[in-house]
Amino acid sequence: MKNIRKYLFVIYLPITFLFLILDNFYPGESFVNYIKFATIITLFLVAFSIKKKYPEQKLMNLAIFFIIIGDFFLVYCGTIPELSDKVVPFGMIRFILAYLSLIVAFQKNFKIAKGELLALVLVIFIPNFIKLYPHITGAIFYGATIFSFVLCYMT
Repeated sequence: MKNIRKYLFVIYLPITFLFLILDNFYPGESFVNYIKFATIITLFLVAFSIKKKYPEQKLMNLAIFFIIIGDFFLVYCGTIPELSDKVVPFGMIRFILAYLSLIVAFQKNFKIAKGELLALVLVIFIPNFIKLYPHITGAIFYGATIFSFVLCYMT
């Protein structure tokens, strides 16, 4: 198992740097999104093929599966102008499910203190809410608010 992690690190770390470079030089370009989508699919296939020793590993695999579906709606379909706005809720729901899977996987022996909760709300949720609120309308507002709470809890 240690060798697999080493190989994955050697393969996916340069790809991550490639994404950072491509996102800066070609922001929002379709070919960059296709490369990202293909990479997450390969990551899922590799993770799926590895034998799972703990139930948390299965939940993480489930999270990657939901991420693929979410990326399909938000990234891949985002390259098709006729679909990009219509499929956002489907992508958001899948990412919420992915993060909920990760929360369950990492929930073991976890307790959140009041100070941490307050810091999450004041430092992460409220500033993001203030920044995004003017740009979100309709049903997406409620989904984005729920998604923000899930992300804060995951953080």
